[in-house]
Amino acid sequence: MEPEHAGSERQAMFIFWGTRRSESVVDTVAEYCPVHRGLHEFDVVAVRTKWHLYGIPVGKGRLAGHEIHTSQQCGHVRAVDPAAIASAPAELRYAEQLASDAEWRQRGASHDPAHRASALREAMVQLCTATELKPADHQVNAELKKPALIGFGSAVLLLVLAIVLENKFVGAGFAAALLATFIYLVVRSDVIKARRRKEALTAAARFGIEPLRPSRAELEAAAKWAKGQGYDKAKKLDLEQLAAV
Repeated sequence: MEPEHAGSERQAMFIFWGTRRSESVVDTVAEYCPVHRGLHEFDVVAVRTKWHLYGIPVGKGRLAGHEIHTSQQCGHVRAVDPAAIASAPAELRYAEQLASDAEWRQRGASHDPAHRASALREAMVQLCTATELKPADHQVNAELKKPALIGFGSAVLLLVLAIVLENKFVGAGFAAALLATFIYLVVRSDVIKARRRKEALTAAARFGIEPLRPSRAELEAAAKWAKGQGYDKAKKLDLEQLAAV
């Protein structure tokens, strides 16, 4: 073994690894959507915790549970038990809720101001809830998959070249590519999530407000009530847009 000469350089290698959430669609079913107030098509999604190396999943991972993600634009997501879904048709499992929704529509169609105000308050709560819905991870990841593969693939290629060529400048290129990819994915992810939250609000407005045909005055009264109940999201609702739905 030769002694190390003074002034010789050692290049450090950065290895990015850990665990991450992974989602995969395993089935499509009809389930109840509280935003649409009815039965709609949902994807049953298996949620796993997987090891990754430079963002690339390794192995099958550990099953953490199941969720349903709406195929519509409202972005509704909730945890489910696949056995419960298979136990009975959705029409039977949600019969009471569907009857309540039918009664809600009747109140909304009523000429009685008190009944309309009650129905509109319920719709306003749904709107405030919709804006808080978390976009489905697999929907966000689907839009990020291509740039992630390009960015991380380029970084890995530069890493291999840096090791083979023992060139510190190529190694610096690897670090720069890795950092740039991370920054892009973080910023792009926030943009996608903001867009999907807006889509959720639009869908909730379409299905929760449109049947009532509210006036601007009715919307203002309902929004004021919602703010008083602690639904701060009501402050961000575009009443002008909702009145025109």
